[in-house]
Amino acid sequence: MSDRRDLHLALIQADLAWQDPLANRAAFEPLLQQARGADLVVLPEMFTSGFTMHPEHLDPAEGGLTLLWMQELATRVRGAVMGSLALWDQELGVYVNRCVVVGADGALLSSYDKKYTFTMAGESAVYASGSNEALFELGGWKILPRICYDLRFPEWARNTEERRYDALIYVANWPKGRIRHWDAMLRARAIENQAYVVGVNRVGTDANHLVYPGHSACLDPMGDLLVQDTSGGVGVLYAELSKNTLHQVRTTFPFLADQ
Repeated sequence: MSDRRDLHLALIQADLAWQDPLANRAAFEPLLQQARGADLVVLPEMFTSGFTMHPEHLDPAEGGLTLLWMQELATRVRGAVMGSLALWDQELGVYVNRCVVVGADGALLSSYDKKYTFTMAGESAVYASGSNEALFELGGWKILPRICYDLRFPEWARNTEERRYDALIYVANWPKGRIRHWDAMLRARAIENQAYVVGVNRVGTDANHLVYPGHSACLDPMGDLLVQDTSGGVGVLYAELSKNTLHQVRTTFPFLADQ
């Protein structure tokens, strides 16, 4: 049945060149070719620049160039592509940390500006906070995109009757010193929302000497790990999301109905 179709994901765990969109786009090309055949390819937060607090050092045109690159690549690999960018929104007149989702046909499926900007790093002083839900549908799956620090705020991911979703996806630049929090909260979000939860984190060391260990993962609606990469290396993880499993968990344990 079409409403029970499985969804195949490719999670790209990558090192990021600092504030160099051209180099990052080039580095992602072979990884995206490996991911060919996935329904959805997920890239990390700020995948063209690293977690920079100086977006003014980037060409304002880079946002448009990367969107065109994502559209062309999505049609080439025949799958949707998502990831967040540091970009200048000319219409709003502000910088935003924006997660963009492009469909396999190149059409824009979702655009989400990070709601909870990371005050400790000064993100709240540089990037405008968003408030849109950005829920999108892909292959019969309802998916909610979120970004990094949003993970610490469970109410912003609550799976309510009014906003029922099947999968929750976080893209991130989450450092090594707090990686156990990342692991624990991804599992908690899966359990409390009875949904698949995906987290895609970067690896390597940025210009601020922060180390990123990866730990990209996919968890099922019971909070059990399907895949995780703790190697700290660049690579592609594959995960299969099952509608039958999702239905079985929610039918056997109808916790969401008691909200």
